[in-house]
Amino acid sequence: MTFMRYIGVDYSGAQTPTASLKGLRVHFWPFDGWKIPADCSVVVEVYLALWSQEFAREDRTGDQHDAHSIAALLSRADHEGTLAAFFEPDLSPQEQAVARVEGWILGVA
Repeated sequence: MTFMRYIGVDYSGAQTPTASLKGLRVHFWPFDGWKIPADCSVVVEVYLALWSQEFAREDRTGDQHDAHSIAALLSRADHEGTLAAFFEPDLSPQEQAVARVEGWILGVA
């Protein structure tokens, strides 16, 4: 079963809780399923050491460099048409069932 989450903004002054929702749908991968609906933003777990070595640190702090590296690599994969492969790890059905409960790290096959 997939549970879609809706992200809103400050409810103060709204007559109903849904009055101030922006309608942003968020998919928590893989908990909400392995396939991501086209109309959703996605939240994933990443292992920073897998990603941050691709770029020179330059004048960024460690946290800034990690964020830059992940964003740049995912953007590059999207432009190259390879992003979808990150969301389809080669797991057995049993491993997928466990990962839907315990989670999975994006980019780990």
